[in-house]
Order: sequence, then structure tokens, then C-alpha cells
Amino acid sequence: MRDAGGTAVVGFCWGGTVAHVAASELDFDAAVSYYGGGVTKLLDREPQCAIIYHIGDQDHSIPMADIDKIKKSYPSASVYVYKGAQHGFNCDERSTYSAADAKVAFGRTIDFIREEIS
Repeated sequence: MRDAGGTAVVGFCWGGTVAHVAASELDFDAAVSYYGGGVTKLLDREPQCAIIYHIGDQDHSIPMADIDKIKKSYPSASVYVYKGAQHGFNCDERSTYSAADAKVAFGRTIDFIREEIS
């Protein structure tokens, strides 16, 4: 894929954890993790590319203490915390969907990827 240009990985939920691992183990220019609940179990894996995290402050699987651990472990990463958002806030097929937060997160994701792979 490198022949095509820059690369990014984006993951949601379990995929958010996978995006974190991919950023640590594979050759990407950017990574985006949406509510990856397993990230704090893998803090020893240092992302090798720019990465951002999107997490709701009401996510039942990612307590604020875990969000603080992510921020402390990766100070150069942007960790966006969405007030009142729950796990799955970006999935319009879930009861926890938040259109407003999903729109903001998507905009941040697109801007970030454009900046990192241009």
C-alpha cells in the first residue's frame, strides 16, 4: 500500500484497540482509536506514528482513570473526551449514538488524517 501514498488505520471499539496495536507494530502514518477499551492493557506498546483517541466520558468500559493513563502514557497524542458520550457514540445503530459527538469526532479524524498523510 505504501506505493499508493500515506496510510492510516481507524478502528472502533475492539478495532480501536487494534488501531492502537497497529500503530505500534506496523508502518502507518496515522492511527485513530475510537473507544478502544483494551488500550490501557497495552500501554507498553508505543505508537510509532501520530495517533488520536476518541472516548466518551460516560463509557462504561473505559473509566476516567484509564483515560488519564492513556494521556499520561502518550503525551504527544490527542485524547478527545466527549462529555456525556457513551461507548459506541459513533455508531448510528446503537442506542448510545450521539450525532453531535460523532460529527465532531469525524471532523477531527478527517482533519488529522489529512494533516498526517499529506
